[in-house]
Amino acid sequence: MTRPAVFVRLGNTPIPRVLRMMSVAREVGLAPRFLGAHREPGLPARDEWEGWEIERIGPYFPLLNGRRFFLYLFSVLRYWLALLARLSQLRPAVVHVSDFELFWPARLYTLLARRPLLYNIHDNLAQRYRCPRPVAALLNVLEGVAARAATVTLVPEDFRRAALPAWARKKVHVVRNTPIDPGFTPPAAPDGRPITLFFGGWIDAGRGIRELAELAGDHPELRLRVAGNGDADLLEEVARMPGVESLGFLTHAEVMAETASCDLVTALYDPTRPINRFAASNKIAEALAVGRPLIFNSELEIAALLAPFRCALVVPYGDTRRLGEELLRLRADPENYREMCARARQAYEQHYAWEVVRGATLVALRAAGISLDVEQETGS
Repeated sequence: MTRPAVFVRLGNTPIPRVLRMMSVAREVGLAPRFLGAHREPGLPARDEWEGWEIERIGPYFPLLNGRRFFLYLFSVLRYWLALLARLSQLRPAVVHVSDFELFWPARLYTLLARRPLLYNIHDNLAQRYRCPRPVAALLNVLEGVAARAATVTLVPEDFRRAALPAWARKKVHVVRNTPIDPGFTPPAAPDGRPITLFFGGWIDAGRGIRELAELAGDHPELRLRVAGNGDADLLEEVARMPGVESLGFLTHAEVMAETASCDLVTALYDPTRPINRFAASNKIAEALAVGRPLIFNSELEIAALLAPFRCALVVPYGDTRRLGEELLRLRADPENYREMCARARQAYEQHYAWEVVRGATLVALRAAGISLDVEQETGS
């Protein structure tokens, strides 16, 4: 008998973390279904994304980038009604929710239907915004209540679990962001071509993209390839700069291909925004998986985890002069670069190996009371 599982997120499409959860859910006998939102005008209600059928519900929900709070609140409340109506129609055996804003209608449905709820925290609520400490503390308490009220809560790193209130951590499982293992890709031989830097993800001024573009423009030895969506004006600005190539929005498979073909992957985050210091982005594990060194800033929590592997260029955020010097030094030492590639893969195997993350996902599903297929459980 098919056991439907609904995965809900306020986005046009499922992000890689959700897709991996859906893949494991399907392995163990569930029938995953993604419910998203109309975050861009003109999108169809039913669509296909990376081999999955997806559904968008509710009216148009504009991308507001942290502005127009009351319009955002109104849009959230309208989505609540659409979500409750759709869950009541589908009657899923399991609900997986990825946004604090959508936790509450999902919890209401699962309480009434006596079904398990998995709460997947992508960005801790108290870390999302620059706000006074009392406000951040209140937001953390609210998310702690959600973490306790869910059947199981998921976070991508230990330091994100530790950021929650101590009383809220009992049912919180760490399931790291990592790709299904693509295998190591040997680096291309140096042949006089520019060093290729790859920026993939949300286009935002707080992710060092303007500084990277200026660096590429100042150094003919560098080239920056940019993929993603977000701040359209910023993307248009950097796309006009010399040394920058804009690739548009890519599927995850295309992102992995770009990651494997580049020389270094950028993961810079403005540390003045709390969540940026606690970033646990997909691009970090994706780079490590194919054996590509990273560029990230020293203020990130993840820096301590990866420091022993010496697989990254680490500089203070905004110090493009130092970064440029480090890149040119690396270009002059191809043997060191090849060793960094090998150490990057070692970091993946030690901390982000897919089978370990898959196993942690299975543990979380069991903890939610979801019975697993006997074969899959034995194989885990």
